Parts: sequence; C-alpha cells; structure tokens
Amino acid sequence: MMMSLAIGSTFLFSVLAGVLTDSLGIRITTLIGGALSTAGMFISSFFADSVSVWQG
Repeated sequence: MMMSLAIGSTFLFSVLAGVLTDSLGIRITTLIGGALSTAGMFISSFFADSVSVWQG
C-alpha cells in the first residue's frame, strides 16, 4: 500500500513540477521540493508513535 502511494504521488506531482520548472527554473523548483521534503520528514517525526491509529 505504501509503495503504491509513493509511486502514485510521484506521477501526480510530476505534472506540477514540470509547470513550476518551466515558469521558475530548475534551481528554484528543486529548492522548493527539498524544503517541502525536509518539512514533511520533520513533521512526520512527531507522529512516529501514532502510526498504528492510521492503519486501523
């Protein structure tokens, strides 16, 4: 289940990334993507013990 979400989100967000790359450039788009990934990992570290609630 988790892998299908990861692959699906890659294909979904590739369209958005392409539009942002065309309008902002590759460096700014990469910076935005890295910042979002870092923020997501940081926020998810607070919910490591609550994973079983979402699997139920």
